[in-house]
Amino acid sequence: MLDETARLPHFDWIHEFVKTFVSTLDIKSGKYRVGSMRYSQKPNTIVDLDEYTKHQQILDIIDDKFINLPRVSPSNVALAFDHVLSNMFTPQAGDRPKASNFVVLLTDSHESVHTEETISAAQRLKDTGVGVYAVGIKLNDTYELDSISSKPLDEFQYLIQDGQELENFTQVIQHRMKEVVHSEDGYDIVFMLDMSVDRIYYGWMTNLSSEIVDKLDIFSGQYRIGAITYSRLPKLRFHLNTYGYQPYIFNAINSKFPGSSLYKSSLDKALDYVRTRMFTYSNGDRPQAQNIVIMITANDYSTHKNKTLHAAKRLKEKGVSINIVGFNIGDKEELNAVSSLPADQHRFYIRTFDELLELPGIINSSLRGMLGMRQ
Repeated sequence: MLDETARLPHFDWIHEFVKTFVSTLDIKSGKYRVGSMRYSQKPNTIVDLDEYTKHQQILDIIDDKFINLPRVSPSNVALAFDHVLSNMFTPQAGDRPKASNFVVLLTDSHESVHTEETISAAQRLKDTGVGVYAVGIKLNDTYELDSISSKPLDEFQYLIQDGQELENFTQVIQHRMKEVVHSEDGYDIVFMLDMSVDRIYYGWMTNLSSEIVDKLDIFSGQYRIGAITYSRLPKLRFHLNTYGYQPYIFNAINSKFPGSSLYKSSLDKALDYVRTRMFTYSNGDRPQAQNIVIMITANDYSTHKNKTLHAAKRLKEKGVSINIVGFNIGDKEELNAVSSLPADQHRFYIRTFDELLELPGIINSSLRGMLGMRQ
């Protein structure tokens, strides 16, 4: 996505970047397909994904059609995003159903003509599973760029100060795309922490969650972590695509104790929240990834047993594996019905702090059995 109103010499930097980037991709074999579009007040396709299979053909048409225009007013980036969604990522234009889709937007403008419409249009595109890389050239204000980029920002957003930085960025973005493609069949794990407990039990929960995460390969993208807390209502802690590094996840999990709830938990609402809000494209769920819930509680029952069992069934029918960790549980009937099978891989009940210390190793061993994790 090329901003044709970019100022000189920024326009020339963008032009050179595209030529270098396209030249290094394996297009002839069909592994990569490249499309291009330009935008200002109106969007226009330069080349469709399936139009050419040779580098030079693509470069020639970009040279011919990517022309610098004077910037009279801010560009309509919302229309540009909708154009990409409706006219470029389509079977008729060469999009393949099982291919990973990416957009690389290059601009030197910090805002479009309608910022909120632009953010909404970018979200519509991301909701279909498209990864949006945003490259900003000499920007002072990055609010709009922050909002349209995929997350985490340190992987999908690049702020450039000169032409050499943009040239170096070619290898960086290709490396990141390969990592994303390779991690599409990874594992997406959501922690559910029951807030209807006292401070001690909540400390056990956060320590256990951190110990489990510590053993997972987060940095490569093989594993993504999200978390919610729940009591009468579920509350988001962070989405699957919020953090790509373990220290950030540790800090988010171990943030200040929000205070115990006096109410029994509405576990049915929490399970439905995970299904409809956490395991979604826009919040980081990957179509080919295995989805896993680790629910940690110290309560035998929720407020509505039947609703809870139906909610758990809906989540499991979506292909999600539900793992239960229970502290000092008396009657296990409801929790046993919520969890996936077999029981020895999905249910973990403990009564003492010593057992808690051993539990991270036990759970990670069970996960290795289910997921084929490396020792």
